[in-house]
Amino acid sequence: MQGKKVFPPSDFGKNILSNRIGIRLLIMLMSLTALLVFAYKVSKAEDLLKGGEYLFDASIGYNYANVDDYRGKVGEYEYLHSSVEGSFDFQGNAQRQYLDLWGNYKNKNDQQYLFDLDVSRIFQSETSYSRFIHYLDNDPLTNQDFYTDFEQGTNHSIIVQNIKSENTFRIPFIPNLQLNADFRQLNRKGHKQATTVSHCTECHVTSKGKRVNQTTEYVDLGAEVTIKGVTFNYDYKQKSFHDSGDAPVAYYGSEGGDFPIRGFQEYSRVPDSKTSVNRFRGNAALPFRSSLHFDYQVGETRNRDTDYERDFTSTAVQFSTASLKYVTFNFNYHDLDVDNNVPDAMEKDITRRSVSFKTKPWKKNYLRGSYRWEDIDRRNASPRTTR
Repeated sequence: MQGKKVFPPSDFGKNILSNRIGIRLLIMLMSLTALLVFAYKVSKAEDLLKGGEYLFDASIGYNYANVDDYRGKVGEYEYLHSSVEGSFDFQGNAQRQYLDLWGNYKNKNDQQYLFDLDVSRIFQSETSYSRFIHYLDNDPLTNQDFYTDFEQGTNHSIIVQNIKSENTFRIPFIPNLQLNADFRQLNRKGHKQATTVSHCTECHVTSKGKRVNQTTEYVDLGAEVTIKGVTFNYDYKQKSFHDSGDAPVAYYGSEGGDFPIRGFQEYSRVPDSKTSVNRFRGNAALPFRSSLHFDYQVGETRNRDTDYERDFTSTAVQFSTASLKYVTFNFNYHDLDVDNNVPDAMEKDITRRSVSFKTKPWKKNYLRGSYRWEDIDRRNASPRTTR
């Protein structure tokens, strides 16, 4: 991957920020457009109430929980404490407008909500929020020959928050076009056990508590359009990961010996990263009972700490035909090219081809056959070629 431009850290950060702002502005624009359509349709409240169906339900109670001895995996994701519990549910349906609001609250660390909106099938949105605690055990390490546990007997937990929004927008005067904008944010905060092999020998295990403060964001933007039997799809997917928790430190011994790491070093750190993929797909119904499918993807994964990246390009084509009586043929081609700018890291190019057929020569009898061949070319690896 020579000659490829690598952004300086400062420019790369600005590029990530601008991408996030642009994506969120697009989602906000779609939501605002849908809300304007909804507001226009419900501007006459009297007309909306005529013939509408509405349902509201609310409940409150007390949740009693009792745990004896070790909770173990029985309550790994359960808030096993007594508390006041409440829930509500509102459903409205009038003149092709639909709204559903639902929520359940047990504790600040055990709650979930749902917002579901449908505006005349022009705009559909489903947004959910959940928050819960994942309780983790502490491995006592008693099955190790030598170990040091700095937090022996301490059980950790992580608070998990999940926000997810799926949105579909259809343009009334372009009935064959559909847009989607999906977003998800996963937050994990708390502590967990982190182990490493360290000290004077390679069989000495060190364990410490690690602070977790991770945020993972998923974005999926896409469009689908059908023109005279041909369907085109475009998707842009992005995943970004950030961890601001402090990594624990272990002592890996002084100079000498065969252990590759020396002195005091951090361990169990997960680097910040970003993955983005552009995908183009096409499906076409052809004459003579035939069809053609095309799939092209290009993407990259970047390590934000080291600025190393891995790129890939994938091209796939499938042609199927049943033009001959009682016989169906399938032809497939796939090429995957993986590059990176990590020194001495392996790069490869994989090409696969196949042909298959299916026939029914006799009643209640089928005959199938296929042939597949594959080429693998590697760089910075041995063997270089496999066929």
